[in-house]
Amino acid sequence: MDIAESLGQLALFADLTPSQLEVIAHTHDEDVFAVGERVLRRGLSGGNFYVILEGEASIEIDGDERVRLTRGEFFGEISALTGEPPAADVVAATTLRCLVIPAAQLERLLLERPELRSAEAAQAAADAAQTALARAAVRGRLLVAGRPAVRLGDAVEVKDVPGAGVDGRYQVRSVTHRLAKDRLGFTTEIDALMEACDVVVSKAGGLTCSEALVKAAPLVIFRPTPGQEVRNADYLEKGGAALHADTIGEVETAVARLLADTVARTRMRDAATKLAHPDAAEHVARRVLEALPAEVGRSA
Repeated sequence: MDIAESLGQLALFADLTPSQLEVIAHTHDEDVFAVGERVLRRGLSGGNFYVILEGEASIEIDGDERVRLTRGEFFGEISALTGEPPAADVVAATTLRCLVIPAAQLERLLLERPELRSAEAAQAAADAAQTALARAAVRGRLLVAGRPAVRLGDAVEVKDVPGAGVDGRYQVRSVTHRLAKDRLGFTTEIDALMEACDVVVSKAGGLTCSEALVKAAPLVIFRPTPGQEVRNADYLEKGGAALHADTIGEVETAVARLLADTVARTRMRDAATKLAHPDAAEHVARRVLEALPAEVGRSA
């Protein structure tokens, strides 16, 4: 069944003509998610509006299902309108087929489809419009050298700008970091680098994860390999010591968020310290020796 036919069977689009359904079907993309795959990640990914064509989606917070969505229902509209990260995970409970509408096109859809405008969505749209107007009135960029402790939402004061007429207090709406990129090549100084860094971006190999935990370094895990790495990533994310990113865009978002938020980094460092086992090698060796026959243990 093609997208237009699927849309025509949903109450949301039931009164549209075949030609209108074809326009929507050809204007927007379709995506399919496997069972257990995360469509939206709490606090990280977002920006699209999803209409379920087939399957079921689970709305989860800290692994607990709060709502189950089925065919014809939708999600992601609040995050898409406000630009804020999702407040919950959205996970494919079955094979999930969705119509995906980018945030930039969602406002027009809300105008055309009044039934989508819940009270929450209407308020989000109004807030987004107000923010857009405020940004249009005064928009600028400050360049600050070094590593300033500026976070999203902070108030900054601009003073003594010659002839610009922009002196006043402003809220920080975005933070961009320019990082020096040095290629170290092979190094034996990983322990010192992890000790000094603010964030580690890596796969979820066992040694790297163990080293990062011991050094209390916040981890952003990029696209872990199915199997043990996925289990490592899930364990560290649930423990609060890592963020899981499946795309380069999610990596950039996660790193920018952590660099801008000292409190979040500290929280992740504390979580890593609780999960770390710096004496693990010694404990393993001791248990191996204890398991050996007495005469072999003495010679060892």
